[in-house]
Amino acid sequence: MLNNILKKIIKTANGSGRLVLAVAGLAIAMLLILAAVQLQANYNSLLYSKTNQDSVANFLVINKPVNDANVNKSAINDAEIDALKKQPFIDEVGILTPSRFKVQIATMSDQFPFVSDVFFESVPQQFLDVNVTDWKWTEQSPSVPVILPNSFLDMYNFGFAASNARSFKNYQL
Repeated sequence: MLNNILKKIIKTANGSGRLVLAVAGLAIAMLLILAAVQLQANYNSLLYSKTNQDSVANFLVINKPVNDANVNKSAINDAEIDALKKQPFIDEVGILTPSRFKVQIATMSDQFPFVSDVFFESVPQQFLDVNVTDWKWTEQSPSVPVILPNSFLDMYNFGFAASNARSFKNYQL
């Protein structure tokens, strides 16, 4: 039926050349439309899916500026935290706890040996967006589970590591 309609609309005294071009044009147009629909679906999935936590995170980290006058006194005090908790647009407030000890990562690999200082912060469990039911950590555990967000890895790989990585041959643990 579609073929008959196309023949009546396109076919004239010039022959079937126009019909072939019209069918090819229709096929290309359909492919472009389907590609646009797929691109839109991929875009929505990338920005709004539940697996993309960076794009759907709805939290805000608040801190105070640090200068010469307030070094080691820049923490948000309890009164300020209580005032934040009372705001109608805030669901929950949590405290990020910085590590107060030296942290290093190292590899024992001959192919890629390095040692580097890093930094960590502790986040309250209710703010974690990963399944932690399998974690059975205690103070006697031989290792500490660590969650590294992509932003941390990017910051480390492209900024900190390039200027601070040292070879095992030149560094003593």
